[in-house]
Amino acid sequence: LAAAVQVLRYLFEPPASFAISHHNFLPLLEGALFLAVESLLVDCERWFRTVRSRNPSMVVPLDFIIEAWYFAPKHGVTFVEDVCPGYLAQNFGTSYLQ
Repeated sequence: LAAAVQVLRYLFEPPASFAISHHNFLPLLEGALFLAVESLLVDCERWFRTVRSRNPSMVVPLDFIIEAWYFAPKHGVTFVEDVCPGYLAQNFGTSYLQ
């Protein structure tokens, strides 16, 4: 139900008032897959790929990355599996080396 509500918000709220974040990414992605909302799938992929950018404001919690990584193969979402290793190496690997 939460996924459907998120998709409806995406479809009917003005774009300026709706933003994808690590809080709503997985429900949106799940809803987009279930309801076949192609534009939302594209927006989810775009948002997730920007997480990989070096922008410090886009750092997301490690538990979110792990949850997304486990979600992806179960639902055939390849872009998550493509981005996660690089994100982890970029944002968490260097802290262990120092």
